[in-house]
Amino acid sequence: MPLIIRWPQKIAKGSVSQRLVANYDLLPTITDITGYTEATASDGISFYRDLIQGSADEAHEFVVYSSFYGPTLIANDGWKIRYYLKNDVFELYYLPDDFQKKNNLSEKFPDKLTELKTKMLKACDGNFNNGLYRLSNQIKIPAIHSK
Repeated sequence: MPLIIRWPQKIAKGSVSQRLVANYDLLPTITDITGYTEATASDGISFYRDLIQGSADEAHEFVVYSSFYGPTLIANDGWKIRYYLKNDVFELYYLPDDFQKKNNLSEKFPDKLTELKTKMLKACDGNFNNGLYRLSNQIKIPAIHSK
């Protein structure tokens, strides 16, 4: 999902960055923009310099998101892994060739699947249930049937 920022005084019209950004990068970025210097608790990385100068001091190797179905990891090299907890199913996609996620590559690339599962499990503090977003017990999320 693209992040679109309009800031005519600082960002040149038509500027594009391929930087991997997560919602948890917003807090450190806003602290940089405002000059706030107190320590903040965040896993995020500021993308302020990338916005203004077009270069990043540091960037994510991958980002992890929670969802109603389970965790998702997107790597900066274009791979995406999603885990459907209820069905105990992993799906693997290579987004540069399949941005619509129509071709599950988990059987074709088992080593890549294992590599990303390991990273995602570590990011979920050793429990994939930590990547499950819950609003309340009253919401029923339908099962996803993988191809």
